Amino acid sequence: MKNVWTSELLSSISCISHAFFGRKFDASGTDSQSPHRSTHEFNCSKFIGDDLDQVLKNLDAVKNFLGAKKLITLKQVHGNNCIIADESTECDLEGDALVTNTKGIAIGIATADCTPVILADPIEKIIGVAHAGWKGAAAGVIQSAIEKMIFLGSELKNIFACLGPGISIDNYEVSSDFKKNFERHIKEMPHLDECFLEYEGKYYFDIPEFCRRTLLIRGIPNENIDRIKIDTYDNIEKFFSYRYEREHPGCATGRFMSAIVLK
Repeated sequence: MKNVWTSELLSSISCISHAFFGRKFDASGTDSQSPHRSTHEFNCSKFIGDDLDQVLKNLDAVKNFLGAKKLITLKQVHGNNCIIADESTECDLEGDALVTNTKGIAIGIATADCTPVILADPIEKIIGVAHAGWKGAAAGVIQSAIEKMIFLGSELKNIFACLGPGISIDNYEVSSDFKKNFERHIKEMPHLDECFLEYEGKYYFDIPEFCRRTLLIRGIPNENIDRIKIDTYDNIEKFFSYRYEREHPGCATGRFMSAIVLK
């Protein structure tokens, strides 16, 4: 079993390949718990203290699975910077989103509860990815990716998007004043309160729903938006979950990859 997930909507676009990779992906199709595996299994982040050689092998496996000649990833900083990538773009630049119109160049985002967003314009053949943790989502990382796609020639009506596996509102408890971080969005998102829940004295945030509404408000048609409704916190055997593993000492939190390439 490959342990990858794809969007039915994005899979209908013939000019791209995409995938959300689980924590136990194995390109050979054999047992991913074999001795050569890193401490963090199929971790795709270079920045968590994992064995770098194994991480590079994991990233190479992502590239090969997608049929790409190069995979570009970032040093993610929970901001809103989006980088336009081409064959000359180096890995590990600071940012939280990438777009490209270059064939054969895969772009990827690493997450472990944050919402990964994959974007594709099959008309102009432009693709994007965004790492939407709450800080990046509040700062406008999804908007930044869309704006760079428009800069390259996309029209909003032609952009398709999929929200990948991430933590759900059920497991994303926040502080009572957390909503203040999103006050700048109240005017443009009048029903913002629906992304927050107070229950039995506790407060929760629905980050996938906030991301979905961000796409809609920016102008992406509702019928162009898909979501893989898998909660990373509740599916720790399939995905990394920073929050779950932080609450369970002894667990090692890697980052799983969400990536796309133009064929």
